[in-house]
Amino acid sequence: MKFECSELNLWKEALSSYSTRLESLNKPNLISFDDFNRHQLPPILRSRNPNPYITTAELSKLMQWKLTRGKWRPRLLDFVSSLDEAVVKSASEKAFQSLPDVSKAVSELTVLKGVGPATASAVLAAYAPDVAPFMSDECSELNLWKEALSSYSTRLESLNKPNLISFDDFNRHQLPPILRSRNPNPYITTAELSKLMQWKLTRGKWRPRLLDFVSSLDEAVVKSASENAFQSLPDVSKAVSELTVLKGVGPATASAVLAAYAPDVAPFMSDEAMVAALGNSKDYSLKQYLLFANKLQTKAKELSSENETFTPSDVERALWSSAMETKQLASHPDADSKAKPSKSSKRKRKP
Repeated sequence: MKFECSELNLWKEALSSYSTRLESLNKPNLISFDDFNRHQLPPILRSRNPNPYITTAELSKLMQWKLTRGKWRPRLLDFVSSLDEAVVKSASEKAFQSLPDVSKAVSELTVLKGVGPATASAVLAAYAPDVAPFMSDECSELNLWKEALSSYSTRLESLNKPNLISFDDFNRHQLPPILRSRNPNPYITTAELSKLMQWKLTRGKWRPRLLDFVSSLDEAVVKSASENAFQSLPDVSKAVSELTVLKGVGPATASAVLAAYAPDVAPFMSDEAMVAALGNSKDYSLKQYLLFANKLQTKAKELSSENETFTPSDVERALWSSAMETKQLASHPDADSKAKPSKSSKRKRKP
């Protein structure tokens, strides 16, 4: 179910299936932990008003619920279970009293060893579910981005464009290792640049003249320009400028070349991602690309962690996939809406 969904019945249906989904996981004690978290702990905490707090034992049990429902990390449970009772009481009192300032409340709890924002959110949700939701992996921003990225191949196939899948495979899986194999002086050939251009035009708007320009470029000129570009990285501005001396190669095509070699630095400048990141896709200047690249680099850093790596190119593909989904949904309205007769189609009542 998409977070953007506005259908009340779908949300009700999803919520009503919570217990069933929980049981289907077949995890020991999960049902009892969940009952404690949702039905037993909240009234216990509220009974301690006007100075509510949580005990170490309760926090430990809440952690068991969190880890059992999600990923099991025993060290976190060890940390929490060994916390001093007075310290836990003091921190949680301050946190609950800070509400509805969620930021301050979370900060008060995360001073406790083993308690990060996610565990803090579980504590706050038990006391104030109307203010602070639990920060589960499934509802996190990262999960939404991962979902969009994982749908990339499906969205690509749904376009039904000849050779697009093979062009995309070349662009993402074949070309990058070829370029890196030429280190320390990597370059791209005219044939490879031509194939990359075919991918770009097939996935986006077809402009045959650009392909003609690129395909007729001198091999030595392409090699020299691309060598200079790759060696300029991570200076994206200089790298793009080195490539745009080639006829038919603008900042967007240059970005495709750079993304094939350094996806962690230079994302492809697609129309769809440009609209999502900057609000428009009409300006294909170097200045606009640098703004775009910076935004995607920033988002990639936000989404990355020790266990998860998101590159700016991943962000671009996720944005493109999301845009394609929106476009496809708009062009294929629900059968129900098609079935509904319009006012003009109603039969006129006979006099």
